[in-house]
Amino acid sequence: MIKKLTINDIVEIIQKTPEQCLFDWKSDLKFINTSEKKKSEIVKDIVAIANATTTGPGFIFFGVHPEHPNIIKGITERNDDSNFQQLVEGKVEPNIDFVYYEVNYGNLDVGVIHVEPSLKRPHIITKNYGILRKGQILIRRGSSTDGIKREELFECFYGQTSPYFQNILRNEGIKSYELQALSNYLEQSRKHEINIKNDILNTLGLE
Repeated sequence: MIKKLTINDIVEIIQKTPEQCLFDWKSDLKFINTSEKKKSEIVKDIVAIANATTTGPGFIFFGVHPEHPNIIKGITERNDDSNFQQLVEGKVEPNIDFVYYEVNYGNLDVGVIHVEPSLKRPHIITKNYGILRKGQILIRRGSSTDGIKREELFECFYGQTSPYFQNILRNEGIKSYELQALSNYLEQSRKHEINIKNDILNTLGLE
């Protein structure tokens, strides 16, 4: 079960954590009568955080502004979780485990999209919608969202946080220390491949 944040939790995250791969914010939330383009940007942000979230939850806060003296600004339009679930449904596979809820602060409300650590990465866009294009794999990198890089895709399937890789090894009865050693080996192999490629380019004068 997803544990909801309190207003103090939200303020602490905003004050102590710079906007990064597991934290995004918007000064307001307008959903009901907004354009398809704007709604697709919400889907984009949810997918990007899910593809970056491996060990802890990620968040999108609505109705806050870290650069203002009063961090809590409040949202002008209230919503419920079903609107967001319906928005994402059918546009991404595999499904993303997330929830939307609102936290009250006096006469203000803060919207929270809470994205659980994903055990099913990578999440892929399955249809054209607004700014989204079928086949995209988006990921949150620092404070921006972009297409996934080769090494990040490698991590999704073969890295230490990959559920696919760990499940295969568990099914084969490999012990934890052997799992660590094999994961390290794969990482070194990837780096070695990159070094060889760079050496070839240098030799040919293409680097």
